[in-house]
Amino acid sequence: MSASADVLAQAKVEVDLSTIPEGKNVIIKWRGKPVFIRHRTEDEIHEAESVKYVHQGIVLYLSGKPY
Repeated sequence: MSASADVLAQAKVEVDLSTIPEGKNVIIKWRGKPVFIRHRTEDEIHEAESVKYVHQGIVLYLSGKPY
């Protein structure tokens, strides 16, 4: 059983990330909810790469690299 075309159309949204200037935020709507997108600066990426969180004995390293 697969989803109908109208359901699939609501399940995805396309955003041209190249139009977001470095250091700026964009808020889009997806299924009626906000999605926050930020084009991080090089300094923000380097800062995020050095952050380490510990939660209930699990160490999480945040990657600041864009995907």
